[in-house]
Amino acid sequence: MKVTEDKLLLDSNIWLGYLVENNPETKAVIESHQRMLYCSVVSVYEISKILGQRNYSVKGIHAALTFIRENATLLDVTEPIALHAAHYAKQNRLHTADSLIYATAIQEDALLITADRHFDGLEQTRLIRPQ
Repeated sequence: MKVTEDKLLLDSNIWLGYLVENNPETKAVIESHQRMLYCSVVSVYEISKILGQRNYSVKGIHAALTFIRENATLLDVTEPIALHAAHYAKQNRLHTADSLIYATAIQEDALLITADRHFDGLEQTRLIRPQ
């Protein structure tokens, strides 16, 4: 299947750029209703952890995750994704969470949108520079 920009898997930092930093580039991606948006459950973990570290209330974290669930399809980590992630981690020197998110994008034929430089130059990724 051909990867197009109408099927996007958004990395954790893209959601945080929208929810916390009011980044105009992430806002444009998320508010464009012409695309199918996806989010890995790994990003749900990362976002919840980061918001907790920034002293967000449980209610605030819940609101952020509800927003994501209402605007994107959540994707679970399956065994094939986990196995491919191990390969991508070694091949591209990615951390565990990053390799799982990347493998999910590959598995779903989605374009990974990220602000994480670890993904720079990898297939099926588009890097958005943070503000």
